[in-house]
Amino acid sequence: MRNTVNTLFSRKRYITFPFGISIVAVPVLLILLLPSLTRAQEAPRAVITPGGEYSENARGSLAWTLGELSAGYYLTPRLQYREGFQSTPLRVTTIEPLPTAWNVDVYPNPAQTRLSVALGEQHPALTLKLYDLTGREMQSVALETDARQSQLQLDRLPQGSYILQLVDSDGRVAGSYQIKKIQ
Repeated sequence: MRNTVNTLFSRKRYITFPFGISIVAVPVLLILLLPSLTRAQEAPRAVITPGGEYSENARGSLAWTLGELSAGYYLTPRLQYREGFQSTPLRVTTIEPLPTAWNVDVYPNPAQTRLSVALGEQHPALTLKLYDLTGREMQSVALETDARQSQLQLDRLPQGSYILQLVDSDGRVAGSYQIKKIQ
């Protein structure tokens, strides 16, 4: 048995792969090619469908498709594959709760002509930003650290729902409120 083992390892033969690559060359090739394999190609977002259209302007984009029969979602650590509808990647963020010392009161809600925002004693410099439901900024009011109350004029805005955000000096959303504007 020992002679057989010695005979096997004493031969100078190498296992060869197609194209004459020896087993000794495989680790060298892997070391050279591995960085490029990890950054291989990225597949562009595409949809295969019998009909559809895409249009874009300065305010946004619209895409539609027709005739997709399947609806599935497959996720691996490196790939997302969606069938049956178009979807965009979403970034989910959280809003940290306001410090209790801020004591923010937003009133009246629903409001007709004016919305009041009252703040407690301790708060940083803030900006009140009012957005419509499409994300368009309708009003912005800066508040200094010593300001205790501010008002937003709503009389020129159409009836509907709005989002009021309290934004700190670093651009972080410190609070968010749904506001109803009535006639």
